[in-house]
Amino acid sequence: MSQAMSSRIFCKFQNRIICCLLRVVHAKPWKRYLIALTLIATVYVVLRQWDNQNSWLNYLLLNGDFGIDFDNFDNVLGAAFPIVPNIIHFIKIGNKSDLTFEELVCIKAAWLAQKPERILIHCDYCDYLKSGKYWSQVTRIPNLNLVPVSVPTHVWGRKLSSLHHASDVLRIRILQRYGGIYLDTDVFLIKHLDFYRRFELAIGVPPKQYLGTQVIVGHRSSRFLRLWLESYRYYKPDRWYYNAGELPTTSILFKKPTIVHAVPWDFGVHDLRAVLYNACSPRWRDFRAIHLLSRHRLDGVKPGDGRPISFNEENIKSYKKTFGEMARSVMYGQYGIISDDRPPLPPLLVALTNFSALPRYCKDKYFLGQWKFTSAISMFENEPDAINFFNLWGY
Repeated sequence: MSQAMSSRIFCKFQNRIICCLLRVVHAKPWKRYLIALTLIATVYVVLRQWDNQNSWLNYLLLNGDFGIDFDNFDNVLGAAFPIVPNIIHFIKIGNKSDLTFEELVCIKAAWLAQKPERILIHCDYCDYLKSGKYWSQVTRIPNLNLVPVSVPTHVWGRKLSSLHHASDVLRIRILQRYGGIYLDTDVFLIKHLDFYRRFELAIGVPPKQYLGTQVIVGHRSSRFLRLWLESYRYYKPDRWYYNAGELPTTSILFKKPTIVHAVPWDFGVHDLRAVLYNACSPRWRDFRAIHLLSRHRLDGVKPGDGRPISFNEENIKSYKKTFGEMARSVMYGQYGIISDDRPPLPPLLVALTNFSALPRYCKDKYFLGQWKFTSAISMFENEPDAINFFNLWGY
């Protein structure tokens, strides 16, 4: 096609656009309204169909960093809008088994509280999850996907000593790839975490304690994530929580206290077993999340204390402690004891429940536990960096 012909075609196309615009300008008012409504509807349909997994904001959060200079970022006040994508990550690795009942409860609670764009379960034996007892209930949770992963065996050339250490490394790498909200599979989300999505990275650090890795809200370019992974060059395979909690607290957070938003209580990563399983208190609602410590739930259990060896959708109906009220709220849409054989409700129906209008079951019937209490790590009492860190964050 010659250049002259191309120019003529372009001019004709340009003239038609100008004519159309002039017709709209001079059209009768009702026609202008009709055209405007048509354009709005068209744009709406296009945006809805553009990506059924992500909102436009989430797409930008995943594919661009907004030019954020975290070197000068204020993690006390945060950004004016969310900079962390509304995606929840769980990790399920290392065993060919179904999700436990507590894991089902926590995944369901996460969707109900956060309404994320996606829930990603990163798993190495994903097919086993699909064939498990609770999978039919999991599939009712909107926008949930299984993501096959390879379990890390080494970090910086050193062999990882356990699956738990592999999970610690994997959660850092997942957040560096996607950003978002990481939750342990036994973390019960009570309220949404959108406030914390405005920070470079938010993490629970109970007073005079090491950080908790069970709840992390972070941007994929977070400085702390990079330094945290780098600290695994000093990996100690025989120390259970050294690289996950102790070293990053003392060598990163205490030295650079403003590279995260420290959360003292709201993430519930301190030990709350006494008030979850030995009391019936309504104060669990004071938190945004609570770590259930499911693997350690039976530590120190005495015969006849009424604590089930394992929970399921039937015995939770009559469980009279705090966790019973919590689990019933997401499984059945009510707080009180259930005496019939009703099945669990789908999450979309639970989401319609007006919980503020429901009578609460727990009223500190057994004893008033200490919901905000930790035993201080002795080395922090006189350590200047530790004192400065906790003072900075108002502990």
